[in-house]
Amino acid sequence: MHKVIQSCASQVRGEIKGNAASLIVANYFVGVRKNGIQERVAMLLNNLMFVFKDPETRSEPFQHPIFQDLLNKQWFNKPNGDGIICKSYYTKPHVPIPMLALMLTTVQSSLEEYNTGNYTQISFSRLAYELKYCQNLVSINAFATQVKANNYVPQVLKRMTKAAFEHVGVPQDENGLVSMLTSNDFEAAKLVVFSDEE
Repeated sequence: MHKVIQSCASQVRGEIKGNAASLIVANYFVGVRKNGIQERVAMLLNNLMFVFKDPETRSEPFQHPIFQDLLNKQWFNKPNGDGIICKSYYTKPHVPIPMLALMLTTVQSSLEEYNTGNYTQISFSRLAYELKYCQNLVSINAFATQVKANNYVPQVLKRMTKAAFEHVGVPQDENGLVSMLTSNDFEAAKLVVFSDEE
């Protein structure tokens, strides 16, 4: 059983890395000339600037659109995606902090593939990135503790969770519970007309 779990972990790492890599250019390099990519990557990786909604001003940490895009693409890509089917793991009551740390580490790895200004594939192996993942997890938890008074990190994660369910068209109730019926099912039910003879 342990070998099965390990093999699945490797598969998930490969999937999320591929998804993150496919989002890097659109999220970080729009308007950047080819000869400016190396400098842009250095700036983004410096002090984890890439996690900010606006890296230049360091505003709104953990709210860069790439994290929502990656969450949607990896776990909430269809009504029967992993984030929906295994909702109790992914949404108690929001996306868990370790998942944010994994997404952060994956984006970090994908940016590192452009360190030279040209794309060079880097293996997202456990050996290569376990320490960075652990450091990112500790950093997120430390940040969450520092801003606990305004509940910043849980609020960011709740918004991400809500947006992920909206992306896939699966509604949540006010408690964050998920209906397995989609918005298409609700619309179809509205069109049904019953006669009094039935």
